[in-house]
Amino acid sequence: MLQRVQTIYLLISLIAIILVFFFPFSEIIAYKNLFEEFVSAGLDSKIILYPLAALFSKMSLIILFSIILLMNIISIFLYKDRKLQMQICLYNLILIFIFFILISYYVFIFLEFENIKYSFSVVLPLIAFVSIFFARKGIKADEKLIRDSDRIR
Repeated sequence: MLQRVQTIYLLISLIAIILVFFFPFSEIIAYKNLFEEFVSAGLDSKIILYPLAALFSKMSLIILFSIILLMNIISIFLYKDRKLQMQICLYNLILIFIFFILISYYVFIFLEFENIKYSFSVVLPLIAFVSIFFARKGIKADEKLIRDSDRIR
């Protein structure tokens, strides 16, 4: 299982996704040193400027990241079924892309604030996306190699 490069890529994406749960994406300084932290679970703050957006962001991002994490763990252990592993990686890529759309929406909401400090954890979903993409590419190459060797026999 670990001798395959694809598994290493999937482990890198798993670590990146787990780290997203623990570090905030940004800090938004709103009014008189009251700030909000935009974390993977949504907005953590002393004040809530956009209650509907905060509720939506909390629920959607928690559910989305939990599904991404679960699918990533499942795809690591499906190393014997390459076709299913490729499909799960594709679905995972789509979910991470949806996450990027949600993050873009929230960044658009907070553009009116001048004091936004972004954290390094903004890059972690991109690292997960790229590593899952390379894992899927490697799985596809393995599947092609197996098919070609079966055809020769």
